[in-house]
Amino acid sequence: MNTAPTVAIVGLPLAVEFAKHFPTIGFDSSERRVQGLARREDTPGEIGPAALADAVGRSLSVPPN
Repeated sequence: MNTAPTVAIVGLPLAVEFAKHFPTIGFDSSERRVQGLARREDTPGEIGPAALADAVGRSLSVPPN
């Protein structure tokens, strides 16, 4: 049985903080946004480049159509 907590988080900055301590999956409804994050581009500038580079490499996801 998996005893790791499961938490739903809204917002990139909070997801990045959780990712420092727990397995975290990033999910966004915008495929363009996810593609940008995968390239380590945070166009809204919500988090710094170093934090983004550290967080990316974890899972990023877009809902299927």
